[in-house]
Parts: sequence; structure tokens; C-alpha cells
Amino acid sequence: MTRILGGLVFFAYGGVLTFIPMYTRSLGMGGSTSLFFLVFALVIVVRRPFVGYLFDHHGPNATVYPGFAFFSLGFILFSLAGNLPVLLLSAAVLGIGFGALAPAFQTLAVQSAPASRAGVATSTYFWSLDISVGLAAAVLGVAANAFGYPFMYGVICLSSSLLGLAYYFFWRRSLS
Repeated sequence: MTRILGGLVFFAYGGVLTFIPMYTRSLGMGGSTSLFFLVFALVIVVRRPFVGYLFDHHGPNATVYPGFAFFSLGFILFSLAGNLPVLLLSAAVLGIGFGALAPAFQTLAVQSAPASRAGVATSTYFWSLDISVGLAAAVLGVAANAFGYPFMYGVICLSSSLLGLAYYFFWRRSLS
């Protein structure tokens, strides 16, 4: 289940990765795509040690729930970005969320398998990442073409929130 939820997080991320050049161009900020990814990546790198510490010392809930909250908020900001400061703020907030969710779900996927199958669990996790990003390009491209980028990113935000709820109900059930 964690591989599926992780794959769905990467589906949402695929919407950013695939369509940001067209989205920023439609906003009149086409030259800002590299700056967006610079902020996104820097936030992930800076936050990674803190995320690892939280996961190791306080469990997955300490990273996954806030990760979904930041990921969803980042998509709200991203869908409303009309100027460079909001676009870069969305990059930072998405980086916080994605930077918490991606390693948390990878760790959960590996922990859910017997130690002898850790390599298989890792490869399956990254396989779902690749498939999810590819599917995002196809499916979200249709949505963006039909309804526009702000709508598409708003739907991704709602979907990310629903993924957080799915994690809550799955994880809560798995603990009892």
C-alpha cells in the first residue's frame, strides 16, 4: 500500500515536472522555471536531515502528515501563482512536502518487506515512481488541455489531500 501511495505522490509531482515550462510560460514567467527548480531542490536538500531525524525518532507520522499538508498547500500556491514571489514560495512549500513524503514512503516500502527482499521493495518503489510520472504526463496533459493549468493543479491539490486521508486510514488500520 505504501508503494501505491508513494506512486500517487509521484504522479502529483509528475504534474509539476512535466508541465511547469508550459505553465510558467502561460503566466508570463517562462524564464523562471530554472529558478523554481533551484528553490525546490535547495529546500529538499536543506530539509532532508531534519526529515530523516523526525522519521527515525518520531516515526513516519511525524513526516508523512506534515508532508501531505505542505504538499497540498504548495499545490494551492502553485495553482494561484501569478507572480514570481508566489511561484518561488510554492516551490519552497512543495519542496518541504515532497522532501518529506518521498523518502518516508521509500523507507516504509522497504520496511514493509522482509530484509531479504529490501532490494526488490526499493526497485518496486522506484518503478512506481517512473510509471507514475509517465502516467501524469499523459493523464494530466488531457486535463490541462481541457481545463487549464490552474484547474489541473487545484485537482492535484485535492488529490494530495485525499492521499493524506488514505494514508491515515491505511496506517491507522495497520497499527491495530
